[in-house]
Amino acid sequence: MKSKIKKIQKFKKGMAFLLSLMFIVTPMVSPIAYAASSGDEDYKNVSLLEILLEGKIGSTVSDIVEYFKGETTIKISNETQLRALAELVNNGEDCSGKVIYLTNDIVIDDKLEWIPIGTMDHQFKGTFDGQNHKIIGLEYLKEGKNYEELSNIGLFGVIGTDATICNVITEDFNIDIFYDESDIKANSGSTKGAADTFYQNAGNIAGINYGRIENCKNISDIRGGSNVGGFVGTNEGTIINCTNNASVIGYDIVGGIAGTNKGTIKACVNMSDVKGAEQDIGGIAGLLDNGIVEISYNTYSGNVEGNTLVGELCVGGIVGSSKSNTGSIKYCLNKGKVTYKGTSKRIYEIIGDMSTEKSEIVKDCLDVGSIESWTGLNKAQPLKEESIYGG
Repeated sequence: MKSKIKKIQKFKKGMAFLLSLMFIVTPMVSPIAYAASSGDEDYKNVSLLEILLEGKIGSTVSDIVEYFKGETTIKISNETQLRALAELVNNGEDCSGKVIYLTNDIVIDDKLEWIPIGTMDHQFKGTFDGQNHKIIGLEYLKEGKNYEELSNIGLFGVIGTDATICNVITEDFNIDIFYDESDIKANSGSTKGAADTFYQNAGNIAGINYGRIENCKNISDIRGGSNVGGFVGTNEGTIINCTNNASVIGYDIVGGIAGTNKGTIKACVNMSDVKGAEQDIGGIAGLLDNGIVEISYNTYSGNVEGNTLVGELCVGGIVGSSKSNTGSIKYCLNKGKVTYKGTSKRIYEIIGDMSTEKSEIVKDCLDVGSIESWTGLNKAQPLKEESIYGG
């Protein structure tokens, strides 16, 4: 018995020596910090004891959240850490003053649905720099969710004032919350206002942007309800130097870059199809609400299509319509085909609801695309080789 006790005491002394040696020789980095800086996907969700005694790399979301709280510079290299950022922000830490860097491409497990970073009550207000890395495979679907869960959807839910999202590539996302006929029937007796019966604000980067989105690229198709964009559903901040190269489909207020633009869109390009079932469909923005679109380009591959047999449809190569003749469209180019199926005549090359009054907001824009109606009105009628607006 005494020899067994001596062996245990000897083992404890040996462990104490090894641990003391480890902390002398190596930098004083906490296990959580070590885990949060790791990119090793094979060791997610291991315990802190395993990290400390066995040298394994990785941690749980809750452990990483605690580490993130005390850091001003955060490096994210795997999915667990990205989900930890969402939990941190959605629980009230807005990340003001924090800079988050992606250090690897990150593939999101499609078996575990995404929770957007930031809500209307808890907006993200830090800096998120993708360093030109990709976020791949994020999924968010309609089934089994209520109205609130289907609004403000994207990598981020709501980007707050003073926040910056830059150098991010979104690839192969599956955001599919399209508002279809079954939803129309389900909401026919709704007590919500007409505009509120649609799922609001979906974009691959964010549902709503109040901050700055810069130097980002989207190569993910998206299907949404009302206010749907390649990057954001509603923009009240700034989007600059961003390129959309995937289709954008929504029920109404649909744009290649943003659904509704109340802020500034500058030096952006749409290179894919934009389609809507109701009003306000545009190559860059669906609805201009006292916002600015300038030096932006809808390419030959950016076909803009509206499809309705009821109501009035506004379809434009750059902007679908302008609210109350407000805003500004300057130095823009449309090369895409603008198409509508229905009885509306509010379809023009630059802004769908062009009129004498609204021509005042269009300055120095060029169109070399075409208009096509599938009702016999202006059927397959090409434009002049060059049409200059506001020159």
